[in-house]
Amino acid sequence: MQRPGGAKGIELLVEFLVDLARECPPPAYVKDEVEPSFPRMKALIRNKPAIKAVFSGMDGVSLTYEMRIGSDGTMPAS
Repeated sequence: MQRPGGAKGIELLVEFLVDLARECPPPAYVKDEVEPSFPRMKALIRNKPAIKAVFSGMDGVSLTYEMRIGSDGTMPAS
């Protein structure tokens, strides 16, 4: 699941993503790109193993901090 933040008026809440991950058998991988993303990333990480992996889309700018909080990496744009 990618949370790009482009759609106006649509907010994918952490609770919704976690519920979706629990309801659907395939593992859920989440990429969060909307600032401020750290509080959401921390909340998603706390919900492992329902959430399989949490990535950021901030081009690795804060990768060391993200890894410290338990992120699984970054998915920079190509």
